[in-house]
Amino acid sequence: MRNEQDPIEFLKEIEDRRGGKVGWRTYSTWFSDCLNIREYGVFFYEVNGVFYYEDFERKPSILGFQLPSRKDAPKYEKLEGSFNSSDVKRIVRMSKSRAQSYLSHQDREKLIHEVNLFERIFKQLVTMVELSDGQRFFFEFLDEKQFRKLISQTQDGPANPA
Repeated sequence: MRNEQDPIEFLKEIEDRRGGKVGWRTYSTWFSDCLNIREYGVFFYEVNGVFYYEDFERKPSILGFQLPSRKDAPKYEKLEGSFNSSDVKRIVRMSKSRAQSYLSHQDREKLIHEVNLFERIFKQLVTMVELSDGQRFFFEFLDEKQFRKLISQTQDGPANPA
């Protein structure tokens, strides 16, 4: 989405591109697909049972004034992807620090487990979405419960058997 673009025009553009109406949509303030991390988040939305995520170039600014980019800043590469709601195998709520540790050492499977009461109260939380093919995504949703509800409505059973 460009800074000057109208949000309604932006959603219409997405619907034309995806061939359906945008149902549920939100913003993930932090995101990782296990290869890339977006500290400033991604736009996340659903069209016809398919979830899409995409980021946008973020230009540095202060008080609405755009700052020049650093000379050593890497060139922006758009990140986007999708998955079917029927492919969601497991949803795990976990601390962001545990997710970041997992991303650094993906062989440490024991780092993936539901948050405990302490983490729920005192830590930033993210939602790990695991697909049936083993692919994992990490989202810092504004409303994780709404996402779980939508997944469970589109699947035959609960989104998190356990």
